[in-house]
Amino acid sequence: ECAANHPHRVTTMTSLSTPHPSAMVRAALRSTQGLKSLYMLFFQLPFLPEMGFGIAKKPMRRVLVRDGMPEDYLDEYMTLLGQKGAARGAFNWYRALLLSPPRGIGAIAVPTMYVYGTDDVALGRKAADLTADYCTGEYRYEILDGVSHWIPEEMPEVVAKLVLDFVAKQSV
Repeated sequence: ECAANHPHRVTTMTSLSTPHPSAMVRAALRSTQGLKSLYMLFFQLPFLPEMGFGIAKKPMRRVLVRDGMPEDYLDEYMTLLGQKGAARGAFNWYRALLLSPPRGIGAIAVPTMYVYGTDDVALGRKAADLTADYCTGEYRYEILDGVSHWIPEEMPEVVAKLVLDFVAKQSV
């Protein structure tokens, strides 16, 4: 939103596994993205997702590993999300996403890079591909074969190199 509505505040934008909101809506209507996003409906329920997280830590761990989260990060993430209010904050992000009125995020004019992993279970390829339609400035689209939704956890060196190269190119 900042890059679209306040481009003077940013030099570049890089998004990992998060398409432009309008691309996401289009993809949900024209591909399997709607099915991939059904988990968000569960997150809309009051209190239940938080209770489920507190009670079902072992199943949650299995789901995260199955969906590509490297096991090296699980203990730390589970500990952080287990802190008072942390899980609610995480679920509230999803609640705000679906329950807030649309703000009409427009096209992104600043140089933008989108990084997508082909094994992302939450975000399909269609939304990633459509994101280019909402970028009017320089656009770079990086596809990482065999990488899940957890791009920075799986490929930190690759992400760092991509971002540093992209930003350096803009600074010339």
